[in-house]
Amino acid sequence: MTAPCMDNRKCTKSFPKNCINDTITNIDGYPLYRLRDTDHDGQSHKLPMSNNTTVDIGNHWVIPYSPVVCKIYKSHINFELCSSVKSIKYLSIYVHKSSDMTVFIVQDINENENELF
Repeated sequence: MTAPCMDNRKCTKSFPKNCINDTITNIDGYPLYRLRDTDHDGQSHKLPMSNNTTVDIGNHWVIPYSPVVCKIYKSHINFELCSSVKSIKYLSIYVHKSSDMTVFIVQDINENENELF
């Protein structure tokens, strides 16, 4: 198989993913989404290739997405939850294209809106 994301016949985006039975948060804050293998009610299909071979495509090739967002932007968009400081650092660098410093306020939702700490 070849694709733009492949280097030495291996996907640079970590696909295929490992199959796991439950969604968990990894130690780095990124989720590992549930992907069932064929032994645990997962699906698999044989995809014919142009060189007369077939490739077994299963749940481990599935990319998390939002159908609503895909429809709005008329595009395929990968959706994954990130809950680490690295994601804030990435957004700061990406949006501002400058240093990795950002200023934000963490506020209790039950607190009065006029009282900031």
